[in-house]
Amino acid sequence: MNNYSILKPWATTLPSIFFYVLLLFFGIGVHAQTSTIKGTITDANGTLLGVTIKVKEKPTATLSDENGTYAIEVSPTDILVFSFIGYKTAEIPVANRSTINLKLEEDSTLFSKRQRTYRKYCQSKFQRH
Repeated sequence: MNNYSILKPWATTLPSIFFYVLLLFFGIGVHAQTSTIKGTITDANGTLLGVTIKVKEKPTATLSDENGTYAIEVSPTDILVFSFIGYKTAEIPVANRSTINLKLEEDSTLFSKRQRTYRKYCQSKFQRH
């Protein structure tokens, strides 16, 4: 009988255990590389309330507040997608920045008088007195 027959099961499972432990530590290291991006969203008339800021291809998203400011957790390789009704959607790579300020451009094909009225209503409703 071979003296090493007791170690044969360990010889096949030990490398796979090592592999999973390595993946666990790699996953923790990747997760730890996130940072917070802050900024202000404006247009030709001032700050914009309610702009959607989404991390492309991820479920992370936020909205700009009444001052047009936002904050969102991202990784350095992410791309932020800024969208608002009546404005052109903008995609901006994070690229190790901590602040991204953006001036959105009106989309003349979608921006109707009704949308302008609604926007003015929202801004007047949520302005600080």
